[in-house]
This record gives sequence, C-alpha cells and structure tokens, in this order.
Amino acid sequence: MKHRVIYNDDFRTIMSFDQASFGEPSSVREWRDLIERVRGTGITTYVMDSIEFDNKVYFATERGIDWANIDFDSFAGTGADGDTKWKGGDYSLAARVMKEMRADGHEPLQVFIESCRDMGMEAIAGVRMNDCHGLQPLSTESPDVSLFLKEHPELALRYPGTDVPSRLADYGRQEVRDYRFGVIQELLETFDYDGIELNWLRFPLLFQPDYIQGSYAYITPDRFTELAPIITNWMCDIRAFMDELAAKNGKPRMCFGVRVPETPEIARNIGIDLPAWIHEAGLDYIVPSAFHATSFNIPVQQFKAICGGSECAVYPCMFPNVVHWPKTTRTYQTEVYAAAAQTYYGTGADGVEVFNHFHPACKTVGLPFNTEALNVIATPESAARHPLHHYYIPFSVEPVDEPAQGFTSGYRGTRIPVTPLAQRRKFEFYFGDNLTDSGRKLDLLRFKIFDMSPDDAMPSVFLNDVPLDVQLSWRQRYLYQHTHMPKSGMPQPIVWKKIGWYTGARYEDLQQLAGEEIPDEEYQEALKIIDTPTYQRPEMRAAATGEGGEGGCGRDVFILVDAEVSSIPPTALRTGLNRLWVQVDRRRDDARTDLYMGEVEIVTVRLGAPA
Repeated sequence: MKHRVIYNDDFRTIMSFDQASFGEPSSVREWRDLIERVRGTGITTYVMDSIEFDNKVYFATERGIDWANIDFDSFAGTGADGDTKWKGGDYSLAARVMKEMRADGHEPLQVFIESCRDMGMEAIAGVRMNDCHGLQPLSTESPDVSLFLKEHPELALRYPGTDVPSRLADYGRQEVRDYRFGVIQELLETFDYDGIELNWLRFPLLFQPDYIQGSYAYITPDRFTELAPIITNWMCDIRAFMDELAAKNGKPRMCFGVRVPETPEIARNIGIDLPAWIHEAGLDYIVPSAFHATSFNIPVQQFKAICGGSECAVYPCMFPNVVHWPKTTRTYQTEVYAAAAQTYYGTGADGVEVFNHFHPACKTVGLPFNTEALNVIATPESAARHPLHHYYIPFSVEPVDEPAQGFTSGYRGTRIPVTPLAQRRKFEFYFGDNLTDSGRKLDLLRFKIFDMSPDDAMPSVFLNDVPLDVQLSWRQRYLYQHTHMPKSGMPQPIVWKKIGWYTGARYEDLQQLAGEEIPDEEYQEALKIIDTPTYQRPEMRAAATGEGGEGGCGRDVFILVDAEVSSIPPTALRTGLNRLWVQVDRRRDDARTDLYMGEVEIVTVRLGAPA
C-alpha cells in the first residue's frame, strides 16, 4: 500500500473568499501562491475539487455548466452566507476572476496541476458526488443549486413521504449517472490529472431514501441488494475509462480514490458496497471520514479488513475542527491534528487526508495558515514527537447503540441509565499509542457527564478494567449554534454574547472545552437549564426555527470529570479499542433529564517534557 498525506482543497471557497474577497487577484502568480501554501510540507498528494455538481464545474466545460459563465447577478435571493445578495457578491466576483485568468491564457485547474508538478505532488481531481448542501427543496431562484435538476426535477431525490424535489440527484436513475459520467470524462480528457477522488460524503445521499437520519439517507437491506450493484457497475465503468485513457496517453495507471462515511456500516446503509468497489472497481484508496469534523473513532482496522488482500490503502480524514456544532471547537491546533494522525497510524492507517484545512472559520478569527500541522501528520514518527491532544465525540448517526441526542455540543454520547436499575455503560474509543514502549506518558484524562448536578451520586469510573480516582466540578459552557464567515468575508474577531472565543492571536481553544465553574448564585438557574430536555430549550427551538433573538446561543451544563492520571498504570490504555465505563447509582429526586457521557479528552506528552 502506498503512503500518502492528502490535502483536499475547495476550489469554490478559496476562489470566492481568498481570490475575490481578499483582493481579486487575477494573475497566475497570485493563484499559484494560494495553491502553494502547502509547499515544503509533508503533503504528498493534492486533491482540488474540480466538479461539485453541474452548476459548479470549474473549467470551460461543454457537457456541464461552467461556473465562471453563470450570471450570478441575474438571480434574486441571498448568497451562500445568507447575507450577501447574489448581485455583486462573492460568487459573481469569483466568476469575474476566473474569466480574467482565462483572458490571460490560464485555466485555473491547469495552473493547479502545474503547481503540483512543480512541488513534486500528485494532482488529483476531486469530484463531489451530490453536493448541493442537504436534502432541501429545489430552489428556482438560486444559482447555488443544481441547474440540471431544475430542468429535470423528476430526477431529484425526495424527502421520504413527500413528492417535493430536492437539490440532490438520484443515482438510481440512468440519466443522472450518464450525465455525471460525461462531465467526469470531459474533465479527465481535458487535464492531465494523476487520478480522481469521488467524494460520496458530500452529500451521503445516493438513492431515494427510505429514511433520513441527520445528513445521511438510508435504504433498507432489500433495496441495497437491488441498488448497490447499479452504482458498483458505474464505478467499474469509471475505472475502465481511466485505464483506457492512461493507456491511450502512454501514462501510468491513474489513481482512483473515494471518500466515504466513517464506518463500514454507515457506508453500506447509504448504498455503498465497499468490498465490491475495492475488488471490482479497483480502488486505490478509501478515505473514511466523519461528516465535516475530525473523528478519532474511525475504525481503521475494519476498513483494512475490507480491503483484504488488495492494494487498496486506507487514509482516514481529519478536519480543522472536531465538532460540527459548534464548528470551531479545537480549530486548527497542531496537537489535535497530531493526536488524530497518531491514532490513525497506530490503528493501521496507510496515510491520512486533511479536508478544508484552510477553513474560512479559521480565517475569521485570525488564525494563520497552519503549515506546522501539515508536517507533523506526515508520518507516525513525526506525529508521536508532538504533544498529542485527543478529543473523542461519537459522530456516527446510524447504526449506533444509542441514538444521537442533542446537537449543542456535537452528539452527546452514551446515555447513562440510573433507574430502575443503575447500570455501568461504556464509551468506546480508539487509541493509537503504546504508553509502555513509546516513551510517552498520560498527562490528562477527562470527560463530561451532561445535565448532572452536584446533588447526584458520585460516578464510578473504570478505564477498561482499571478503577479511576476522579475529581468532579460543575461547569457551564456558552454555545453558539453555527459558525460561518462574517458577511464581509474579511477576517475580524467575533463577539457573540459570552461564547468565550479568542481572536486567534494564540493557538488556544476558540471555545473553552472545560467550561467555567458555575457560581453559587447561579445554582437554581443551572438546575432550570438541565431540567429542560435539550430539544425543548429555548435556544434549541430558536436554532431549529430561526426565530427568536438568541440565534441558538445557550448554555451546556455538565459535570467535568478529571481522572487522577498519576495513579493510572501505562498498561491501562490499550493500543486499539478502549472502553471508559461509568455508573451513576442515584440521581436527585426531582431530576427530569437523562444523563449522557461524552467529550473524552486524553493528552499524552513525552517523558521528561514539562507539564
């Protein structure tokens, strides 16, 4: 298996925010400067999104719709950030930049490939397979959704139980597959890419769903049997075309990669037959990924087992954030990147991919482009030399042992039953280190029990089979419903009530994960918050309906559980799967909400390093 460190970039975002909003460069040199931010780092392979859907084709296409030639100024409504009008907005400016570059004789994607060659990197074409940002009704007023589906709404997915066409296409329809195949062919015939990466996570909706959970569209096992071979055969057609094209041009075999959901079960339940794709369509790599956030719990070993005796490599994906809501928790910190990479490598990964590393949310608070992280994640050795801060949140939305509960701090995690019989429940997580041999030591182990008060019983905590001594503190954390770029597109500090963000002058938490201690005078107010089920809390109603003045800003109340790490033997943390067991025997008599455990943090440092 080939080792790769893949950098996945977003043409639309860097063009519309970096190019247009930050000075409108049109010269090839300025475009290359943006691409070559990764020069001299550990990146081996650069994926540039070249096609999103028919309305976002980033070259002078004859089979799709050239993004540079869309007349954005002619559309009514608002732009992608919800504030800027289409007329004169970022998209319109970016289209003008692309035209100016072409007028000077430069196609942006060709410049990208030339830059990759100059940097000694593989140039891979990224294709988002169904990216119109969610199963929402098909708009007729926006250029940011599929123009193809506007003309052919019968080919669009429907929300189960309705007949309203959405923004997303149904790959069960031959017309959709033919259309998409034609534009992919044109892309690879036009540009000398080294391969292609199909992104099936943007969005994870392939076929007309039987049911929806979060951003994922699931089909029943019977329909999987019917539909999965259709898309497998289509993938085989792409592989055959790539092989024919390489032979025709006298080039080596082209690389074929896919980005898929974070577990094999989720991939299968949305209609992806990974074993068939690997062994029949000849995949060179798979990128298992959580939905738009780093998950430390990607089951690398399960994906490796599916690859079997093939040469297909596994490159788990990481992001500059580890929580989607709010997006920016632990944004951009090298020690978190290092911990994710070390966990993946330690559980068998052949390399890693980073996605949206440049993310505009980082730019918004003034963080510089983090080249250090792109070097640290390059190898198991370089990751292990750095301080490692692991942060575990369960992201899987289906199938899981426990349903996802609450969105204010990611998915809250494992429910801890108290009545009628107290039970010990586990939070499972992967760990890539071997503390007995690696020259590292445990420096921090903590987690949260949400909606617990000091009047509840002291929890019993075990790491695998080892009982832990713990200290408890009652904390609160101010929350923000979502993070996006400010409407001007320019970097500026964000101030929103008491969220506790930094301006990015230091590599510190943009949101303080440990929260703040709850003052005695706020005791009753905190009880009132946790006695209201999450889905009924005013800030969550405001986030769901878009009404009210809070805009999703609220408080999370939890018990912070800190383990006494000096008493934990190095053998307690295992390489591979670990279990954190928690039991709460009694709750206060008037408690109305369930308890959930999650957000496990583990920090390790090299022996002899200062605390």
